[in-house]
Amino acid sequence: EVWLEVDLQVDPEERVICAIGRDVSERRRAEAELRRRADHDDLTGLGNRAHLIGRLAHDLRDRRVHLLFVDLDGFKAVNDAHGHRVGDVILREVATRIRAVGSPDDLVVRLAGDEFCVLLAAPSDDDGTGRRARAIGDALAEAYATDRGVVRLGASVGWAASLPTDRPADLLERADLAMYDTKRVRRASRPAPATPIA
Repeated sequence: EVWLEVDLQVDPEERVICAIGRDVSERRRAEAELRRRADHDDLTGLGNRAHLIGRLAHDLRDRRVHLLFVDLDGFKAVNDAHGHRVGDVILREVATRIRAVGSPDDLVVRLAGDEFCVLLAAPSDDDGTGRRARAIGDALAEAYATDRGVVRLGASVGWAASLPTDRPADLLERADLAMYDTKRVRRASRPAPATPIA
């Protein structure tokens, strides 16, 4: 793909049009990359918080949306035991697994660290969203193979449906609180499941 910037000079008396073109393809590619990096996570290739907030601001005007909030349980212990390189491998795999559950049109973002969100593309009832949350939790509980051995993690997934008066921050906060409710229930029902396996 080639982008040209063209200057036109018209001489009406001589009935001449002069066009001077410059190849600005490299500049346009650099601008596109800067825009991409502004709203995407470099490690996973997912959208980032800014991308999610922008999309929520748009979607909340038009429809009721469901937002899932995902937090890995025990990820810090993995980083402490095996280092950030192994942690990065796991985070990329987490992104892949979340995208594999549900619709390819869902927006999956990495907020920061080991926190992810999923904005469902299609309207869903509460039961359907609950099933999606459980499916993501199950997918992330599968073992992770790394060059330092097998690692097991848990995931706490909460979700919230938008209200007519919601701003993006309101919905994100309620989904975050729902995730912490899930985390408390998980901790109360059994020991933390996330432990590296030698």
